Amino acid sequence: MDRLRRMEIFLKLAEAGQFTRAAKQLSVSKSTVSQAVSDLEAYLGLQLVQRDGRSVQLSDAGQIYAAECRRVLEDIQALEDQVRGESLGMSGQIRLTAPNAYGTKTLTPLFLKFMELHPNISLDISLSERHVDLVAEGIDVAFRVGEMKDSELLARKIGATRMQMCAAPSYLANHGHPKDVADLRDHNCLIYSNNPVWQFEQDGDQVRFHPKGPVQTSSGDNLREFALAGLGIGFFPEFLIGDDLKSGKLVPVLEGIAGAVLDINIVRPADRHCPTRIIEFINFIQSEVQSRWRTS
Repeated sequence: MDRLRRMEIFLKLAEAGQFTRAAKQLSVSKSTVSQAVSDLEAYLGLQLVQRDGRSVQLSDAGQIYAAECRRVLEDIQALEDQVRGESLGMSGQIRLTAPNAYGTKTLTPLFLKFMELHPNISLDISLSERHVDLVAEGIDVAFRVGEMKDSELLARKIGATRMQMCAAPSYLANHGHPKDVADLRDHNCLIYSNNPVWQFEQDGDQVRFHPKGPVQTSSGDNLREFALAGLGIGFFPEFLIGDDLKSGKLVPVLEGIAGAVLDINIVRPADRHCPTRIIEFINFIQSEVQSRWRTS
């Protein structure tokens, strides 16, 4: 086994966090992964991983080596793309992550269209509400809704969404309509745990409300289901509940008060070579989202 292959195996172990999981993702045996790491440690004279039962933790040297392995392997991939010249480098894999609701409602049709245009590109898609560390987990592209907190990432705004208070007609029939923000204290509010404060714009002022209610969840889709079931009032991005508002399954609450507007960004690591396929993917998604945004 050559050193580059050992580096690939070690990097997959660093991302997977378990020998068994890394072996499964690489379609090799667990002993092959273990031997590759042991060979690297012997060659370098350093301990790269700390074994803790089924899981592994990278040592300080392992973290540095993993980052450099990723850079070297990406540089090699970029060189091969350039030399091949296949569709201007339009082949290979793109690893991406997006919030579950936004990925399902908005992005999935765009992913399908992109793959139809570029059949030699594969997408490794993770839909999750978890805030993913792109560099640590080897992610090429991420979609972020709301405030950007990662200064080391390159961000490109592709759209925006307004937050909207709404509830099922059955809930409002049983509990009445709130007349102002203060009335919300007497209602069941459905809380999104990743963003538990509701922000509004009222008479030019920013208003913050801390809701209380019977349920709190990290899933936007889960929260929407609770609202549809008549459990309480929710505060949602418009892309998630737009169809429900049109069909009447949900109705607006406090229509005179505008919810905050959240930017939607597509981001990538700033210190990583960006292959042609990723640049093309970002440009495509931005064009498609903004075209649909303008016509919606």
